[in-house]
Amino acid sequence: MKRFLLSLTITMCSIFSWAQSSVVQMGEAVVRCNDFAFAKTMLLNEGLSVVKSSKQNNANTIVFSNDSESTYSILYVILTKYPKSKKIKKCVFKFSPNGRFFGSLGKDQIRFGYSYCRDNDTIFRELYRNGNHCMGMDINAKNWMVVTFFRAD
Repeated sequence: MKRFLLSLTITMCSIFSWAQSSVVQMGEAVVRCNDFAFAKTMLLNEGLSVVKSSKQNNANTIVFSNDSESTYSILYVILTKYPKSKKIKKCVFKFSPNGRFFGSLGKDQIRFGYSYCRDNDTIFRELYRNGNHCMGMDINAKNWMVVTFFRAD
């Protein structure tokens, strides 16, 4: 119980300091809380809204966006949980590599303790780890950054 309260406190502090400026900070908070409903609430409180027209939305997946008109500052977040569970499977962020979310990516990786994983036998172009928290990075067909946060347990 003490561990849960400590995690909850850390997560809540992260919410108030997000200011939607760091993909790494949001991804780390979502993976750390590891509760689908709570993560959904955190993302909504961050100013993101559910993209109701997304075909990816279902019982296990919710797509969020910050509704920006500018490609420079648009952000999509896809939150997925394991079927018949409250645990988070992954949290995917999609944004322009020329936009504002890319600018702080490298600095925040270091700040949150993520280090490059040399034995990357995953689907990601690059993989970074912080204990059992992982961050996979790739570029999709539209040349957008795709950053995926998940637990390695």
